[in-house]
Amino acid sequence: MSNVIRIIWLIVIRPLEILFECIFTIVDRFMPNPGFTLIVLSLVVSFLALPLYLRADKIQKGYSDMMKDLQPRIDQIKRSFRGDEKVMILQAYYKETGYSPVMSLRGSVSLLLQIPFFISMYRLISSLPVLTGVSFGPIRDLSLPDSMMNIGGFGINVLPILMTLINVVSSIVYGKGKKFSEQWQTYLLAALFLILLYTSPSGLVLYWTCNNIFSLLKNVVTGIAASKKGQAASATVNKAGKVSRRRADVTDLMFILCGLFLSVFLGIYIPLTVIYSSPMEFIDLTNLTGSGGYIVTSFFIALGVCLFWAGIYYVVLGERYRKQIAYVMTFLSFSSAVNWFLFDKGTGNMSTVLRYDVAPEYSLTYSVVNLLAVIGTAAVTLILVKRYKKLVNYIIVAGIVTLSVISVLNGAFIGTYNYAALTGRDNEDEITWTLSTEGRNVVVIMLDRALSPVFPYILDEKPELIEQFDGFTYYPNTVSYGCYTNFAVPSLFGGYEYTPENMNARSDLTIGQKHNEAIKVLPVLFSENGFRSYFANPIYAGYCWVPDLSEFDDYPDITAFNTLSKLNTMRDSMTANQKEIRDRNFVLFSICRTAPVFLRSFIYDEGVYNAPVAVTTEAVTAPQNLLPGGLRATGYDLEFEDSFSVLRSLPEITELTDDTNGSLVILENDTTHEEMILQLPEYESALNVDNTEYYDLCIDRELNGRTMHFENIAVLMNYQVNVAALMKLGDWFDWMRENGVYDNTRIIIVSDHGRDLGMFDDMIFGDIDTMICNPLFLVKDFDSHGFTVSDEFMTNADTAFLACEGVIDDPVNPFTGNPITNDEKYEGDIHVFFDDDHDIIRNSGNTFFPGPWYSVHDNIFDEDNWEYLGEY
Repeated sequence: MSNVIRIIWLIVIRPLEILFECIFTIVDRFMPNPGFTLIVLSLVVSFLALPLYLRADKIQKGYSDMMKDLQPRIDQIKRSFRGDEKVMILQAYYKETGYSPVMSLRGSVSLLLQIPFFISMYRLISSLPVLTGVSFGPIRDLSLPDSMMNIGGFGINVLPILMTLINVVSSIVYGKGKKFSEQWQTYLLAALFLILLYTSPSGLVLYWTCNNIFSLLKNVVTGIAASKKGQAASATVNKAGKVSRRRADVTDLMFILCGLFLSVFLGIYIPLTVIYSSPMEFIDLTNLTGSGGYIVTSFFIALGVCLFWAGIYYVVLGERYRKQIAYVMTFLSFSSAVNWFLFDKGTGNMSTVLRYDVAPEYSLTYSVVNLLAVIGTAAVTLILVKRYKKLVNYIIVAGIVTLSVISVLNGAFIGTYNYAALTGRDNEDEITWTLSTEGRNVVVIMLDRALSPVFPYILDEKPELIEQFDGFTYYPNTVSYGCYTNFAVPSLFGGYEYTPENMNARSDLTIGQKHNEAIKVLPVLFSENGFRSYFANPIYAGYCWVPDLSEFDDYPDITAFNTLSKLNTMRDSMTANQKEIRDRNFVLFSICRTAPVFLRSFIYDEGVYNAPVAVTTEAVTAPQNLLPGGLRATGYDLEFEDSFSVLRSLPEITELTDDTNGSLVILENDTTHEEMILQLPEYESALNVDNTEYYDLCIDRELNGRTMHFENIAVLMNYQVNVAALMKLGDWFDWMRENGVYDNTRIIIVSDHGRDLGMFDDMIFGDIDTMICNPLFLVKDFDSHGFTVSDEFMTNADTAFLACEGVIDDPVNPFTGNPITNDEKYEGDIHVFFDDDHDIIRNSGNTFFPGPWYSVHDNIFDEDNWEYLGEY
């Protein structure tokens, strides 16, 4: 039953909630106080609902008039007959006149319409954070009862009483000339609202009071009009005493089919297309829940918008407007298909809450062409609807079938992602590792997607890092062998034997098998040479998105563990909130992508989709909601906090020993991968971020004649998370010094690849931004001091060689028996794989899918050193 209730809620209530959220957010941008926003919201919603209420009044009057004609005969039957005979005769009379007892609901149409509106608005306003602590006229706090009067020490809420008085007056006006028995429901409703809303937030009561004032004015106007001119009922009794009824026709079928088409298109097809592009990102691997729930939710919300509420208007507005509504629905069906399939140019990377890294921008020419196409679609639709209704229905049916088939195929593919299996076995052990104060330690920190070119600018902004990174050498002239993790990580951890080319050459093994070898090379080698070996987050172990630690079962001396979700104390509340945001945004994303181009930015609203922005210090929101410009933001980001909490905790999870056995510690961390606006100058996450006084840190910056561009919020976020990660590592290095384990520890900080953000003009060569394959590479050797920069040509595949150098004599790959060297770097050009199919489930055969290759040598910043090799 709970599922049935949820479906009803998604169809009936949730669409109204989302609509009211959007209206409130849009109006609030132009209002000096949320109180005014509530008043305008009440007016807008009242005007939207006005056609329904006016029609409901006519239906109620029609029912009342019908009953006046039928009631004398009904009363006579009840007086003349008893028992079963009375029932049988009444049924015969009802059948003769076409009356059904169900028609009595027509007398309660207005009440039935108010219920979903009230529930939706109650849920919205009662939880609006922007009302907290905000006064409006005599109301001290819109989030609390008004308590505007005080009698004997007891606060009296005036607004609910005023609202009830207005309600009663409205009922008197509406019921003029009627018996009490015919309008007792309105008085009961007024009393019910007084009880329900007496202790409610004053903002909600203010909204409903304004709504009742509007209703009173409507009743006065319609009452005057009715006294001058009789109103025809929608269901009347003809001369024969029979209730007239309307038969369904081809227009009705057209409306229903279009509503179903839009529901499938917006609620199933487009969301599945998004999830299909990267299924694992929409799976909560910590709770083992898949993405199917999002499709169910989005479909029923779309069904509520396109069929239920559109159907309410279609039925209630009557014969006069049905053809127009059917035309509009047909036009929306055709135009949404045109906008999606013909005007959906590349929009770049997008987060799992449907926010683009870089908001799409459309040229004026593109927008005008799209507008002309929409106008043309409207003209064609008009011709088809007027002359070829049946053909329209056939087209819509074909569209529904096509979308359904594609959706089933996409859903079946997504269903192959067995998320339970893909998580593998996790650890239950405490997250900790041990460093020796007497032996030699090697620490390898892989910061996923850390940006090398921004590092000098970070040092310029935070010069204290130079002291904290004492002993490090920075290698800016570094290249990775791939532009995504699945291509670049194997060589990073396993050395040159695991470049994409060399992995493809060993076609007797699957990519997953070769990847698992690569990530185990260093832990196994160091373990066999007497070191304690630790691997935190052995990326893609078992070739799973959440590392499968069973890969290390055969190596009891190696400690492997996953840190995902284990140190983020806010994770449970953030996960729930992230799911709620996805549930809301999927349909709005579909509407955005199928709308005319000139409306998309307005609907998209910086990725917030016109959701009310939280400004309190109580609720935890995920993900972060950005305000225009990127200087202010609210909320936390789930994935960022999962990773950043590990870097915060490094001193706490590091234990010390004075034995002479050294340790190998490998840490993979995604802080630099998860984009977020942070509070400056500390570069910490915060519920409410305001960097307006640090504007100079959020714009283009020049250093040594080279400009770093901040062209969009995505660039700003990437820069800030890189600063945050390095600052936390600097704090850990200070702790290591204080505890005597810094000088005897070799530290390698390396990223798997970079990111093509267009930040540096001198790194864009033709069609490629080489920043995407320029990983961060920092190395500190034992007892080294001073901070240096080297222009030596490096690759991140040097990591394994450097980790072993001088620590393990003649290191050999424990799986292949080959020496671990960096000789290949000097034997010819480096071949970089620029393919972007980074899905480890799809791209998991014995060789990587074909893709574009480039070669480079000596200096990655010289365009002449790059050459396109083709796609193979």
